[in-house]
Amino acid sequence: MPRRRSLRLPVLALVVLALGALAWLLSDPGESWRARWRTPRVVVVTLDTLNWKYTSPLQSEVEFTPALQELADQGVVFEHAYAPVPLTLPSHTSLFSGLRPTTTGVMANGDQVPPQIDLLPEVFRRSGYTAGAFISLGVLKPNFGLARGFDHYDAALEEPHRRWYRTADEVVGAAGAWVEEQGDDPFFLWVHLSDPHEPYLLKDTPEDTELQLDGKPLGKWTLGLRETVTQEVRLPPGRHRLTFRSLLAARNRFRPAVQLNVRNLLSELEPWLVLPPGELSTVLLLPDLDLELDNPTGEAVDLTLTFTGKLVRKPRKYTRRKYQETVAYADRYLAELRALFAQRGWDEKTLWVVVADHGEGVSGNRGSGHAAFVFEDQMRILWLLAGPGVPRQRVLRQAPAQIEDVLPTVLDLVGLDLPPQLDGVSRRPCWRSSPPEGCISSEDWWAFGVDDALELAGIAGYSWPFKWVWHPDWGAMAFDVAQDPKERRNLLSGNGTAEGLSEADRAVLERLGREGPRRRQALLRRFASRAGGGLTNEDRQMLESLGYL
Repeated sequence: MPRRRSLRLPVLALVVLALGALAWLLSDPGESWRARWRTPRVVVVTLDTLNWKYTSPLQSEVEFTPALQELADQGVVFEHAYAPVPLTLPSHTSLFSGLRPTTTGVMANGDQVPPQIDLLPEVFRRSGYTAGAFISLGVLKPNFGLARGFDHYDAALEEPHRRWYRTADEVVGAAGAWVEEQGDDPFFLWVHLSDPHEPYLLKDTPEDTELQLDGKPLGKWTLGLRETVTQEVRLPPGRHRLTFRSLLAARNRFRPAVQLNVRNLLSELEPWLVLPPGELSTVLLLPDLDLELDNPTGEAVDLTLTFTGKLVRKPRKYTRRKYQETVAYADRYLAELRALFAQRGWDEKTLWVVVADHGEGVSGNRGSGHAAFVFEDQMRILWLLAGPGVPRQRVLRQAPAQIEDVLPTVLDLVGLDLPPQLDGVSRRPCWRSSPPEGCISSEDWWAFGVDDALELAGIAGYSWPFKWVWHPDWGAMAFDVAQDPKERRNLLSGNGTAEGLSEADRAVLERLGREGPRRRQALLRRFASRAGGGLTNEDRQMLESLGYL
């Protein structure tokens, strides 16, 4: 008899387990269970400020992005994908909502993501995934709204904010630790890398500035990294010379120089300055800045000096070389993240989505930087996918896509229901036929830039393969971006008419030219009612430090 009782316990345990499993299956929607079983890990890596011409999947002669190339060889690359606006927060909002900025109202950095918008991490979280995000730039701080839906949102910029960004090693290190904690449970991971963003310098860049008091060094820093420096200085009684000295090599007007921001510094030093320098905000160190101080109190005074700086007058060759180094650095840590997944045997059931939020003008083709410009350097982005349901070694050459297509494409691949009323569409059908059918939109789409007052700058209208551009610095232009992706041949003559085209193609550009002014007025009205929530002093400091104000 005792033996029979001992046999009943395992049987009872099995029954309890079976009933629990049945209850779980009944409570869990079928598509959620299938999604977690088929694709238990979804990783979105966004590469901030990535110029498409510096990536091997889109430029075969590029040799410094092997991790991107490996992913491209394992999946699908969209040869022509586009951002709606060359700014980080609006573009990421479109990526994670499937909506364009004119729909979300998030049209500039510093705006607020409306709470009623359904975001991609929320969809995954409802479907049983744990969601984690690891952010590298201050414009994606959680208070702007993209943290919604994440179980863990790591935007741990240094406190106090010595700089408003993190480098790829810091972000991937934090993300890797979180991944290890998840074990084999399904998760959605967003890793944001912004190394190609200004200032285009690596962490080990040599110091460029030294501070001296009466010829005695107090400290050396790399102000080109746009870090905020806080330095304690003891000022003895009497007169003294405070010197900011450039450590850059001997230069002429073609070499970069340190631009020191002295606005806060002079305010802190004002009681001790012998000759107040007037209303200065920035000073070029060519090579030194000398300030005469006087302490008449008879006792030593402890001062706390705060200052920042950046490099200016950078020649194109210098900028291109530094930019390439930062792209290679981000690629290196993308490889490290991939290696972590490979070590755990997760290659087969992980969906990888790698996408740039916008580009960067580094090649000297009209505008440098990004925010205010709507040329291909700024608007065209890298987008590739690899993993379950994605064919290998497929380049979609005649399937232009927008960043708002990422959300519906990812959910379609994983097998989860799409939120209603999206602006984006799933691009999964585009690789089911060759050439892709039904993937060239018959509708025009429009993009825009934002100036340093966070207001509308240029606009661009696309009717594939043609693009119409208006910018206040250059007026109206038009290009065939499929045949001329570097925009070297303006199709408009001096009087604004299209030349050298068929009658049908001229009609397309004329339609875009007529529509452009109307779209500009509509965008101006939309800017007036956008989802801005008012900037805090810290937010303004961050945007100014990153070059947006």
